[in-house]
Parts: sequence; C-alpha cells; structure tokens
Amino acid sequence: MSERRKTLLIVDDEAIVRDSLASALRADYRILRAASGEGALQLMEREAVDLMVLDVTLPGISGFDVLKITKENYPAIEVIVVSEAQQLETAIALHDD
Repeated sequence: MSERRKTLLIVDDEAIVRDSLASALRADYRILRAASGEGALQLMEREAVDLMVLDVTLPGISGFDVLKITKENYPAIEVIVVSEAQQLETAIALHDD
C-alpha cells in the first residue's frame, strides 16, 4: 500500500511564481494553487493541505492574515512565508508595535 502524496498549496498573486514552483515541485507533491488569500482559504476548506508556500503581499486578505487563520484553524499545515526582504522587515516592524 502506497502512502498518500503530500499536498502543497502555493499562494501567490503572480502566476509565473505559482507556475514555477509547481513545475519544480510537482514530482514530489500534489499541487494546488491560489492567487489570493480568499482562494487559499476556500481550498483549505475542501482539500487536505500538508504544506503551504504563502506570499505576504496578496490582493484582498493579506498573507499574514491567511497565516493567522491557517494556524488557528489548520494547525497541522506547515507554512513557508515568502516576501521581498523590504516588505518582510516592514511587516515585522509593524507587528512589533
């Protein structure tokens, strides 16, 4: 009996980023993609997600809000947060205030 392939959810508003990551990782993961935080949350309601690559800057709900909701409602999902360095520094500074 084979083990279920892990499911990776890629959340980024740029299609080229979603496509590049999917292409690089499809041999090892079942891939789901979302262009927005809302789309990611809808997918998590329907699918068993194991790992998420999450961009901080998204249209609508922010990546940080998606991270918070994910950790509250789907604590078993591992999340890798990606961002441009300047955006991440700004977000950390705002969060610490």
